[in-house]
Amino acid sequence: MRRLFVLCVFLVVFVFSGCKVEVALSVEKNTASGTAIVDVESFLVAYWKDLSVNPDASVFDTERLADIDKQYKALDITGIDIPSDNRIVLKFVINDFSLLTEEIARISGKKAFRIDGNNFVVDADRELVLWFLSMMLGDITTAEGFLPPSDISEEESAEYFTWVFEDYAARDEILSMLKNTGLSLEFLGSKKSAWIPFMPVISGKSKTYKIGLAR
Repeated sequence: MRRLFVLCVFLVVFVFSGCKVEVALSVEKNTASGTAIVDVESFLVAYWKDLSVNPDASVFDTERLADIDKQYKALDITGIDIPSDNRIVLKFVINDFSLLTEEIARISGKKAFRIDGNNFVVDADRELVLWFLSMMLGDITTAEGFLPPSDISEEESAEYFTWVFEDYAARDEILSMLKNTGLSLEFLGSKKSAWIPFMPVISGKSKTYKIGLAR
């Protein structure tokens, strides 16, 4: 029974508690280009293959990424590379940053990312999580159904995930994974960066991050 239940929630766990996303951006006025590197814990890849109908299939859905490329007019994915089972590298171009923020707002209900003067601003909250998840699941309504209630604490979430993956990794390894799950943003022009952990956001906490764009 547990394996069946876990299969239903695995996508959420995979996206938010097993990934470290590193994004390097070069921003110029209203455009940007960059690279996104997504690393997935090796034991989650093993878990995925155990549950998958096709164990040889990649955990990264390139067809879904192509759909995302079509969904956002301001975003072009220019390169996809999967150098290993647990890593994908995406190269992308943002043709119109203002349009992209509007497109994200249309889907998520708010402007999660924006440029304010010389700052890149990220409003990290539940809506941001829903937007990330909707890119994998297709829409916000479906994504909302997969998220746990916002009043679940980080400690309760951690205990749940250690139970889910107890056959694949030691408790300390799982807790380390949860701690290191999030979004790393680096701006090449200003050499400024920010680390946005996902676990507090899943638990209903919110925080605004401002990263300087100018040197």
